[in-house]
Amino acid sequence: MSVEQVYVLRYRCDGTTGFRWTLRGLRADGSFYGEMQLHPSGSAPAVACCVQGQIPSDRLDEFRTHLQVIDCDCGAQLMQPHFAVMFLRKTGATGPEFVRLLNYRRGDELHCARAAAVVQMIKLVQQQLRPFQRQLLNFQRQLLNAVQPDD
Repeated sequence: MSVEQVYVLRYRCDGTTGFRWTLRGLRADGSFYGEMQLHPSGSAPAVACCVQGQIPSDRLDEFRTHLQVIDCDCGAQLMQPHFAVMFLRKTGATGPEFVRLLNYRRGDELHCARAAAVVQMIKLVQQQLRPFQRQLLNFQRQLLNAVQPDD
């Protein structure tokens, strides 16, 4: 049985407000799936949705280059506070195995090529997630309007 390699990328793990997402199935062919949440400040409700998409074919070479930079044997990554994190999920005969590839903290890209590659990958993915962000904002607005008292 061959080993399937799928990446997991979590964005905004630090508890700050805004859009957070976890891509549980990020593949070298540019396809991905996962979930996105909007964690607002104040009393607005948090909302979430499932996401899926594909990195455009004209950006696949760039995407794969970032994967190659990130996915190197650079030793174990310790659990520590981070803004984003990337894992490799290997699925083979013995079931899934997760390998932490990189903990990203803001500013790491200034001195680490792997962190810079994660930032570029996040930018590529975020372009594909914009429709889901609009969907969550609209849903949140609908929820807020539904709970407004009538005059």
